[in-house]
Amino acid sequence: MLRDSTDDYASLIFDRYQVDDIESVAPLLRDRGPVIYILEFKNGDRYVGQAINVVRRFAQHRHGGTHHSPWEDIVAVQVVDVRANQLSDAERAIIDRERRTGHHIRNRVYNIDNDLPSALDAEIPVREQQHWATGHGSFDHVSFIQAADRSSSETPTRLAASRKSKATIFDGRTVADAVLDDLAVAIANVIPNALQLEGDYWTLSDFPSTSGGRYATLNVGYLELLYFPRYPLEMVLEDRVAVVEHAAVLSLPVGTMG
Repeated sequence: MLRDSTDDYASLIFDRYQVDDIESVAPLLRDRGPVIYILEFKNGDRYVGQAINVVRRFAQHRHGGTHHSPWEDIVAVQVVDVRANQLSDAERAIIDRERRTGHHIRNRVYNIDNDLPSALDAEIPVREQQHWATGHGSFDHVSFIQAADRSSSETPTRLAASRKSKATIFDGRTVADAVLDDLAVAIANVIPNALQLEGDYWTLSDFPSTSGGRYATLNVGYLELLYFPRYPLEMVLEDRVAVVEHAAVLSLPVGTMG
């Protein structure tokens, strides 16, 4: 059923097929696509996905790939036709619907509390990782303070050596000092177990040329979690006064923070 509107995806009606005793869904779904699909597993778990070629995508799930090990416990698949330009919105809505109805979801995307295995498990016990979500990660400020007090003969960073970073912002600090202050706050208070995971799960980029140039970026995995454009941004303050100033950009989905 194709949708003419992006509203009310949660009410989509799916066709359901039992697949626990068949190797390929090609005879059932060869002519379907693009679709939103729901995989059902023996233990009651579910997975919601989108596909242009659902036959190929099902085979990837059944036999495994770069995203997960083989899922040999798939017992059923549900599908519904959706316009290609609406797949992401529909997928998000169905994941939310499945979670709200009490199903344990194997998705990583749009499912922030997923507990699927990851490469991080080898470095930090799963039990300790779960504390992060409730705000009980390790934030060891003492070690940061000790490191900041040490003398250093290292070559100055590209940020410190750049001419643009010596400009001052509205409160009198240089751009370089403001960038370092914001990085320090983020690393010390946002990234749990920062000392333990430095280099493996988070890094700093010094004056990268990404997207027109950054003063610096704080990278978590493949994400620029915090970045500082080299060009000023126009911002509207609470009193509706527009200002043009250098700014730090926190890269999070809309609605993550109130």
